[in-house]
Amino acid sequence: MHDARRSRVNLWARRLVTIPGYVLLCLAGLAAFPLLLALACALDAVRGGAWVRVRCLAFAIFYLCCEVTGIGASLGAWLCSGVWAGGDRARYAAWNFAWEPT
Repeated sequence: MHDARRSRVNLWARRLVTIPGYVLLCLAGLAAFPLLLALACALDAVRGGAWVRVRCLAFAIFYLCCEVTGIGASLGAWLCSGVWAGGDRARYAAWNFAWEPT
């Protein structure tokens, strides 16, 4: 198989695994958040300290939500730019770079 084709196949194979994985993990985390938060609060209250478990849980859920939002935004840019149908790749790249923090 040609290297460029193999690279493209590998790219799409990775996306087929990671994107649904992030979405499912985010949804599972959001669904379990009330129970996990109660458990983290109880553990932090018993052990004392600076509510480390609660903060870690909040960070993890927030991170997953941000990742899924970014994936959705990239999908929107990909669809709207028309690059999937041979549209302008420079415009698509510019839209993606515009979201990056400066």
